[in-house]
Amino acid sequence: PLMDQSAPLWNFLFGVFLLSLVMGVRGWIVLVLCVSMSWCMVVDNFDVYSGGLIVSDTISPKTNTNFVTANSSNIIGNERDLGLTVCSNIGEYVYMANVGGGYCSFGASYVPSTGYLKAQWDGEDASLTLNPSGLGELDFSSYSSFNISMRSTRTVATLALYVYSGSVNEFCSSNVTIPRGFNSLYNVHIPFSTFSHGCDFAQVGAIEAIFSTQGLTYIITDGLSVF
Repeated sequence: PLMDQSAPLWNFLFGVFLLSLVMGVRGWIVLVLCVSMSWCMVVDNFDVYSGGLIVSDTISPKTNTNFVTANSSNIIGNERDLGLTVCSNIGEYVYMANVGGGYCSFGASYVPSTGYLKAQWDGEDASLTLNPSGLGELDFSSYSSFNISMRSTRTVATLALYVYSGSVNEFCSSNVTIPRGFNSLYNVHIPFSTFSHGCDFAQVGAIEAIFSTQGLTYIITDGLSVF
């Protein structure tokens, strides 16, 4: 029984390794061109490793967190906060998340499970508690959209992006369905025009990305940028 429960974790990690070998060069080329030619601003290239998060017990909801600081050329605001939350779980099945090597991966090993991964960029605070002004007042007004490549292997999954402008009440959001597939990642543009009203893209104080899924699936993404 113990070996059966660990198998999904090893399969997941091996799949991430193979995908990194195939897709890693493409992601770096895009980001290097983007920054060097001022096409975009990198939010997070997911290259800086922040350790794996695993929730594998029956206590739910339950959240595990970790934090990593890095140079601003890799992570906007010099820090990425991660929180993995399992909303419902059965038995000893696992939810897991990992960031590093240019990718963010998140998945579940059992169909009835539900959960989400929150990635937060709100300055250096070593906390998943939102600081809506932690990035200062970054000006995104010369850009028009967020850009990320991602896929979900099996079930329907979603990405919700939140932008804050100085307070928890000054925010806007946009929700997209993560494309399904088993091979390549799908490039997704999320125009600022699709966001709800409430934030000022000329005064960005914090950004959150929430990846949600139900059941057996793995979500894999590469770097998040604004174009």
